[in-house]
Amino acid sequence: MIKFDMNAQKMAIDFMYDVFNGSRITIAKILDETDVQYVGFATQDSRDRDVKEIGRKTALRRLMDNCKMKRSDRTVVWKAYHNRAGLFTKRSQASHK
Repeated sequence: MIKFDMNAQKMAIDFMYDVFNGSRITIAKILDETDVQYVGFATQDSRDRDVKEIGRKTALRRLMDNCKMKRSDRTVVWKAYHNRAGLFTKRSQASHK
């Protein structure tokens, strides 16, 4: 679970994975302190190479597209996602300001 603050509210991003009719499904959820606020899905054909990173990014992008999230909120979500394991270096963080 990836925790972050958005609009002065504590939020979290969570991912779930399942298989349905031979296709892998990635589910992205954004939750506040009490409930799921947004959900997005990505499906992968059984013939596709299994790359979780692509499924997570696709599900998260669709989540934001479906709920018509403001650009400023999208930026907060993507920064939280990319910083989840310190994936951005100091140099790349500076270029995103």
